[in-house]
Amino acid sequence: MAEQDKPISTSALARELDKPTRQMFAELEALGWIKRQDESWLLTAKGEFEGGQYRDSDKFGRYITWPVSVCKHPALVSADAELLTSLQLAKALELPVRQLRQLLQLLGWQQPARRGWVLTPRGIAMGGCQRENTQTGVPFILWAPAIQTSSALLTLCQRYSDQAADAQGVFGGLDGHRLRLPALKQIDDWLFLAGLQHATDWPLPLDETLSADFYLSVEGILIEYWQPDADAATLKQMMRKRELYRQHQLPCIEIQAEDLAQLDESLRRALLRFDIEV
Repeated sequence: MAEQDKPISTSALARELDKPTRQMFAELEALGWIKRQDESWLLTAKGEFEGGQYRDSDKFGRYITWPVSVCKHPALVSADAELLTSLQLAKALELPVRQLRQLLQLLGWQQPARRGWVLTPRGIAMGGCQRENTQTGVPFILWAPAIQTSSALLTLCQRYSDQAADAQGVFGGLDGHRLRLPALKQIDDWLFLAGLQHATDWPLPLDETLSADFYLSVEGILIEYWQPDADAATLKQMMRKRELYRQHQLPCIEIQAEDLAQLDESLRRALLRFDIEV
């Protein structure tokens, strides 16, 4: 018997159907496939008809197994099976899931709730389906597969991920800012999607004609990106700014090249040091 054809336990069936194990047992009991007796689960005639069998194990004792084909049984497969979670949609569009959720908010298709996400009327029109976690009560959204071909979403995703410079050699951020490096565009897009009001190339309030890469105007925090391949003149300027920030006690967050791969985590952690949660 091939590995993929071996019978699976009820717990394994729950994992295959992406359901909590307790819920899986409850569903099988409601369907009349199993019944509870003396702290044990027993197969019913209906469960045996669906392929259920007993298996004995030295470690687990007697338990019930099911043929793999049960994973596709209409009674167990949810009508939501064809819909996409935000994580699945993010993978299909090759985006971080947190950024995808923010892009969907930017399009006006969903809004953050106190916990989770809720659909807007425009989101409903785009095929979104509101759901709620049965265990936690947290609202979430499932999307019809057709959303993957939405021109509005694809255009915004392209603009978010586009790393090509224009004819003037600058990179356009989601908020219209013009950045001189793709790394600066990445940071700029993150700040915009996080809802943080910010300026770029912000002149420092000092006698010297230097400017910070970013300035969070509400929080009063500067952000600097340290170029790993900076030339001597740029490096000298960066070192001078670092010296001025320390001398004048100007709050500053420094972003290194290695932070870009995990920018969401890096910036959130850095902002928390200033008691700013996004």
